[in-house]
Amino acid sequence: VGQTSCKARNDQADDGVGSTHFISVPATSTSDAVLTPYHECSAGEETDAEGTSTTDRNCQACSVGQFQDEAGQAACKDCSGSEYQDEVGQTSCKARNDQADDGVGSTHFISVPATSTSDAVLTPYHECSAGEETDAEGTSTTDRNCQACSVGQFQDEAGQAACKDCSGSEYQD
Repeated sequence: VGQTSCKARNDQADDGVGSTHFISVPATSTSDAVLTPYHECSAGEETDAEGTSTTDRNCQACSVGQFQDEAGQAACKDCSGSEYQDEVGQTSCKARNDQADDGVGSTHFISVPATSTSDAVLTPYHECSAGEETDAEGTSTTDRNCQACSVGQFQDEAGQAACKDCSGSEYQD
């Protein structure tokens, strides 16, 4: 009432609308537009949809097998070959449990290989039973094989590599 000029509206592209800000409340004949900075995606998220002049940026959690350790990034990163991630929205990957220092090849074998979304499944080597001997030692990806003692041999303890020969006064058929 009683004004001698009008104010310029704050809804122009040179004010960052569509590049850094969006119009969260449009201008009216009596009020300026409300400009709001775009939401920055957090670590563990990536941009799902860029903002427009009238909508905010949309973020989504990183998928299984991915991570993002920095805020404000457009895309998540894939886990490397020695890592995996089995949860969404994470800021780092997990180290795979398929290395020799975990007993692989000495006490365990990998029964299910690791992927970018899951850790390897480590299984202890099968222990040969009494009456058996080791036919083939396990490797990092195969279990130990056992076989029955041959005629003339025996094994009275579990977990032994070889069968024993019967003595001269004994026999086994």
